[in-house]
Formats: sequence, C-alpha cells, structure tokens
Amino acid sequence: NFSRSPNNEHTVEVLREARNNRLLSENEYYGELAHMLTDHLEHAKPIIQEIVDSQNGYGLEVMFWTLQSGRWIEGLSTEDKNEIFDILSNQKPTFAAPVSGIGMSELSRYSNWIQSMEKFYTKGSFYTYLSDFSKTGVDDPREIFAIADAGYFPRLADAQQVDAIARMTDIMKSYTRSYPETDYAQEILRRVASE
Repeated sequence: NFSRSPNNEHTVEVLREARNNRLLSENEYYGELAHMLTDHLEHAKPIIQEIVDSQNGYGLEVMFWTLQSGRWIEGLSTEDKNEIFDILSNQKPTFAAPVSGIGMSELSRYSNWIQSMEKFYTKGSFYTYLSDFSKTGVDDPREIFAIADAGYFPRLADAQQVDAIARMTDIMKSYTRSYPETDYAQEILRRVASE
C-alpha cells in the first residue's frame, strides 16, 4: 500500500520497479497507480495516460472511481482539465453480451466513468453535455440505466433537461418490456419514477 501514503516523486518509480521485479502483478501495479489519484499530484496526467494506454481493466476501474475524489483537480488549469476530459471520454466502458443482462459491476464501472468525466468538464453545463451524449453517444440501452443509477436524473431535471429525461426513460421502459426478467433494470426504473 505504498501508493496510499502521501505521494512523492519516487512513488511511481518504486511501483514500477516492484512490477518489473514481479513483486506486483499488472493489476496490482495499475491499481496502485490509480489509487495515487486520490492524493495531491503535480503530474496526474502522465499517470492517467499510462493507465489508459495499458488498457488494464482493473486499473481503469479503480481510476474512474478515484478520480471522483481527487483533491488536486480543482487546481488544474482549464487546458489540463480539457485534455484529461478528452482522454477519459474515449474510454467508455462496454457491457458484456447478451444485451438482456445487466450486471451491477458493469453499471458501477460505467457510472464511475461518467462521474469522473464530470469532474473535468469545463465547457458549460455538464448536464447539457450529458443530454447531448444520451442522444449521440449511447450505443447500448444499458448505458442509460448506468446514468440513471448514478443519480443523474434529478440533476438533469434541475438543469431543465426534461426532454433528455423523457427520452432516456422511454429507452429504459422499452428495455424492461423486452427483457422483463432483468430485476435490477426494473428496480432502477422504479427508482427513477419516484425521484
């Protein structure tokens, strides 16, 4: 847990040496790099880029989660935030086939990805972006359930994005009609209806 202690200029070097000496597995190495992102960092972007370049699933999952609480993000320049947002926006998690199945871990990974992107968005309202994304960037109806499960519907309503909510709710209703056995999807839809 060396990376969970306050970061210094040697942390990445020590982790890399441990991996090279096979003291850490690939998952452990990229996971520990991702955990560094919760602490103050002067050079977070290279760490994010290394995790993304690796395409290590565990590292990405931990990174999406830790980026939501990184205390260093507020001090970033707009340019750095935009660059990190662009990196993250190209890492959209996918859902396993078949489409009839909704796994809680997949929903959580996707929800964490969306929420991590919000931390770096600088071009106006993130909820306008999310509304547009729900029209043009969604390839799988399960993505809508992940957005809803992350608690975005009340925030979209506060941002006057009622058309987006109606459109996404219709997608969820259509999905639950097609796959009535998906209990978790039904639960999310009931929760959205009561919000």
